[in-house]
Amino acid sequence: GMTGKGRSLRDTFVLRFQQTTGPIQAKGLEDTAFYRKVRLVSLNEVGGDPQHYGHEPEVFHRMNAERLHKWPGGLSTTATHDTKRGEDARIRINVVSELADEWNAQIARWSEILFTEKSRLRDGFFPDPVEEYLFYQALIGVWPLEGASQKICDGIVPRMKEYLIKATREAKRNTSWTDTDPTYPQVLSDWVDRSLTGPRSAEFLREFLPFQKRIARVGVVHSLSQVLLKLTSPGVADVFQGCELWDFSLVDPDNRRPVDYPARIAGLEQVRRMISEDGDRAATARRLLAEPESGLIKQYLVSTVLRHRREHLELYQQGSYEPLRAEGSLGRNVVALARSFDGRTLVAVAPRLVAGLMGAEGLTLPLGSQVWGETRLEMPHHSRSGSWKDLLTDRGIPVGQNHSLAISDLFADLPVAFLEWEAN
Repeated sequence: GMTGKGRSLRDTFVLRFQQTTGPIQAKGLEDTAFYRKVRLVSLNEVGGDPQHYGHEPEVFHRMNAERLHKWPGGLSTTATHDTKRGEDARIRINVVSELADEWNAQIARWSEILFTEKSRLRDGFFPDPVEEYLFYQALIGVWPLEGASQKICDGIVPRMKEYLIKATREAKRNTSWTDTDPTYPQVLSDWVDRSLTGPRSAEFLREFLPFQKRIARVGVVHSLSQVLLKLTSPGVADVFQGCELWDFSLVDPDNRRPVDYPARIAGLEQVRRMISEDGDRAATARRLLAEPESGLIKQYLVSTVLRHRREHLELYQQGSYEPLRAEGSLGRNVVALARSFDGRTLVAVAPRLVAGLMGAEGLTLPLGSQVWGETRLEMPHHSRSGSWKDLLTDRGIPVGQNHSLAISDLFADLPVAFLEWEAN
């Protein structure tokens, strides 16, 4: 056997080894590779894989079923203190993947406009193409919803400077954290300044903003999908502080800014007041969706589902999981799941890949039969008798042929549906 001294040396070595390998792996992958391979930076998330472009709904359902079976108490989160992008900024960058051809054309135009603002250094023009490409993706993600005018929104220039400098240091190609020469960070800083406020900025923003607005409008729908599916899937749903409203932040320190809680409390109060004034949840929901700038539509969705969750905890913690299938021309654009427990069933219905359904400027909300046509959702077998009510609008949804529901009915007021079944 090993002597005491030998064992303690071995234990010390193992301990040190374990303490060191984690941070080294994180530094190498998340904080270096993820800043170099930037084809679609929404993929470069902690626990993510930049090589892997998303999952089909079947895989999502399989993962959910497995989670219920093996890890029902696992944390389901879309944002943490360590997220590389705010959950709603990340969703917007995902939308770029649906508009790849237009994106490529846009990038070429933006790059042409801003090329003259670059700095000439030793062996070329900087920032280099990787840094520039990262900048455009980040800008798509962070631009505020209310920033529709040509004017630059408060704080966006310093935030973008800080982000681009940090990202370039992490990439360790043109500068690094240990590089004491201030030249390169200054080059980046000057370029961001000139791009957003310099002589060519008006031309750039004239090209950039309409495309960004389109992405942002599609992003609103996808963000609502994301939060609904997170809150109804197996696992303990985590809403990171501040994410009750839109979160278009970047990596720390951007995502560590203080949360305005009074604004969120006032938001809940405002929505409560609207519901009692309208006398109709559907009318309130439509109003909130029509003015997405406030973020209250997201807060309304989160608070409605969380309230239901609190009242029916076992349904969420132990309820069975069933994927639901949509039939029809846009069946692949719908993701739906059912949870059942002790005679109660909830169904969450969310759209996916809606950029192509929302028109050239993203102005068509994916609602009603002119978008969804004859697409229908097959409902769980046990719910053949009884009725469905959407808890977001208080509307009853008529059950049609084969006990299916028309997506045009489900997405009449909002592009998401949160249904409860009551046996008659």
